[in-house]
Amino acid sequence: MSRKTITASSVFFCMTLSAQAHADFLSDGKATLGMRNFYFNNDNRDGMAAPSKTEEWAQGFMLDFKSSYTGGMVGFGVDGLGLLGVTLDSGQGRHVGSSMMPSDSDNRAVDEWSRLGLTGKVKMSETEFRYGTLIPKLPILVANDGRVLPQTFEGGQITSNEFKGLTLTGGRINQATGRGSSDQTGLAVAGGTRESNQFDFAGAD
Repeated sequence: MSRKTITASSVFFCMTLSAQAHADFLSDGKATLGMRNFYFNNDNRDGMAAPSKTEEWAQGFMLDFKSSYTGGMVGFGVDGLGLLGVTLDSGQGRHVGSSMMPSDSDNRAVDEWSRLGLTGKVKMSETEFRYGTLIPKLPILVANDGRVLPQTFEGGQITSNEFKGLTLTGGRINQATGRGSSDQTGLAVAGGTRESNQFDFAGAD
């Protein structure tokens, strides 16, 4: 009876510590809400470019949650990114070829569009691995943030600062979501005609 009681108490104690650790990494997290109002006007009526005019107006909302890490030698966490774009004005004939917002089946601007990205992360000492939705800012890959909502990528990235004065970075990107889209696509350079689902990178800084 005594042994069973001790075992049950030990299990309950471990479960309590685990629940507390998970609660701490969420409660110690940080959430920020960003808002961006964006007006775009590209007038080509004096030139030969088509369409002759692109004019649109939209409001963007970006909710960014970053958790802390669980305790222990290896810490775990999760980040979340919620993106919402709302069309304020985009009249007929002014949306053609736009990179501002998605189009519906009639090639008109949608009323709203959204994305949700989750990123799991693991940290040990000064090395962190992230997998899921990424917004990289690297010498060879920078997410485009020049419209209402930012471009995002899906993949994994590891960053290590174990050595003083040296940062090691590596990873693999599989898909991307454009700044004016809710759909994931393959990867391609500007003007490219073929897509890839694997982009590997590594470097030292």
